[in-house]
Amino acid sequence: MKYLLIISIIFFKVSEEPAIKFNLKQHHYIVRVGETLKQKISFTNVGTNSLIIKDISSTCTCTVGYFSKEAILPNKMGYIDITFHSKGKMLGIQTQPLIIEINSTNKKFKKLNIEFEIIQ
Repeated sequence: MKYLLIISIIFFKVSEEPAIKFNLKQHHYIVRVGETLKQKISFTNVGTNSLIIKDISSTCTCTVGYFSKEAILPNKMGYIDITFHSKGKMLGIQTQPLIIEINSTNKKFKKLNIEFEIIQ
């Protein structure tokens, strides 16, 4: 009797993924009540493939993120422009999260908390 031996070999390929890392650990900005603040936030693509930002969303219409659709190569820097409207906001610190969607299958979303200190 003959037996057929089937050998399966699984090859694991190192994932070629983009990854976003913000260059500052904290994002804290001071803005006067009623004013609009515009700020540029830098990040680095620490992954092994080109990074593309697909979308930026916020839980509040007072904070808007703008981004380029251009690919950021591995180990290169990119920028997100944010605008915060403080009109109608109370004095003190407010944390506004931005959710950044990138072209990754493993870590598709990155949360960025931004603190705005609203003063007189």
